[in-house]
Amino acid sequence: MSKKDNIKQSEEVSIIINDSSSTKEKLQKIACLLNEENITSFSVGIKRRTQKKYIKAKTTQGKMHISQMDASGIYIEQSIQLPQYDRKDKNARRKMVKSLHYDNFCQDDIADILDISQSTVSNDLKKK
Repeated sequence: MSKKDNIKQSEEVSIIINDSSSTKEKLQKIACLLNEENITSFSVGIKRRTQKKYIKAKTTQGKMHISQMDASGIYIEQSIQLPQYDRKDKNARRKMVKSLHYDNFCQDDIADILDISQSTVSNDLKKK
């Protein structure tokens, strides 16, 4: 997905959220968008430490798209292609954590990407 597509999709979601339809109708429209983009998981939240709002979506190809809004209302877009790994294998998870940390992701971001706690990330970075 190109940056132009990301902007288009963000605009579509903004239009859906700001229109006058009911919550159920808005969710149905968002579900259609997610289906069109082959998205397998989608979450919206607020980062614990920074209080920044974020949207996280994972595609069928294992690509993770993350959008964050900083205090000034500017969106920060990231796309990450995660290799397949066994979530039950601690050594594989540790390698993934260290790889993301090496790529300059902070512990909170790594935790969000891998759906683990920040303390798990911290502990994994301490292990050899």
